[in-house]
Amino acid sequence: MTTRLKKRERKETMRRRHFFRSFLADTISAFDEVRGQRQMSLNDLDKLPDDILRKMAPVRETFGPYAVEQNQLVALGTEGRAPRVIHVLDDWEIHVWQQFDGMSTIDAISRQHTLTHGVQPDEAYQRVKSLFIALSSYMVCRPSGPNQSIDHRSG
Repeated sequence: MTTRLKKRERKETMRRRHFFRSFLADTISAFDEVRGQRQMSLNDLDKLPDDILRKMAPVRETFGPYAVEQNQLVALGTEGRAPRVIHVLDDWEIHVWQQFDGMSTIDAISRQHTLTHGVQPDEAYQRVKSLFIALSSYMVCRPSGPNQSIDHRSG
């Protein structure tokens, strides 16, 4: 019985942390926008030119409404809803996702995979870019660093 309470308490703590992180990100974005620094939604990443995307360093979100179980990205159920699979990761994608450390750029990750997997540079870049955009739409990762000031608002 106490184990269930601990899990529930941990889940509530995670939700509160996620709320306050989102609130803080929104507040910082609002201040940056007032200071003249343009902001955009994560949903608009696919509209950015490749020269900007190549320089972005993706970072995995440590906490959030998801879990990785084996090779599946699972949206955790909330308020009685069952967890659901939102993305199935192949071995290559798992390896790339693990490199979303906030320091390696999309370009660097792509170049590494060109060498290790024997694919053409453009194909490697397109695959890394597509994975980044797909996972960011689930708010599982985001750009990091001062030049990638993108807020977490959905619209």
